[in-house]
Amino acid sequence: QTLEEVNGNKTKAAENLGISIRTLRNKLASYKNHLEN
Repeated sequence: QTLEEVNGNKTKAAENLGISIRTLRNKLASYKNHLEN
C-alpha cells in the first residue's frame, strides 16, 4: 500500500515508514519469497 502511495518509489516508501531502504528491500524480498512458497 505504501509503495502504491509513492508510485513504487522504494526510497520514499522507506522514508514514510521510518525504516532504511535496506530494511525495506529485505522485507520485500522476504515477502516475495513467502508468496512463492
